[in-house]
Amino acid sequence: MSSLLLLSTSAPLHRIWRCDNIMYNGNAFDLFGSCLVGLCFLAIFILTLVAMFWVYRDAEARGKTGCLWLLLISATGPLGFIAYLILRDREVKL
Repeated sequence: MSSLLLLSTSAPLHRIWRCDNIMYNGNAFDLFGSCLVGLCFLAIFILTLVAMFWVYRDAEARGKTGCLWLLLISATGPLGFIAYLILRDREVKL
């Protein structure tokens, strides 16, 4: 009963769940920009995870310590990935 009373005394649900109350002030460009920034961060995060996985496997295949390179890339991001591409051995150890 108390939750029903709380709902009836609080703001209407359509005011609570509207996006313009949270992050955008009624301007469609602001909403698009917010979504675009969020998607960019998500893409960078996914690409970093893929690079970390690939570098770990590639370093282990070349006889190097994959965990060290994994930590380096997780700490430095794209700079660590570029450093790995420059410093890695050219041949795969069998």
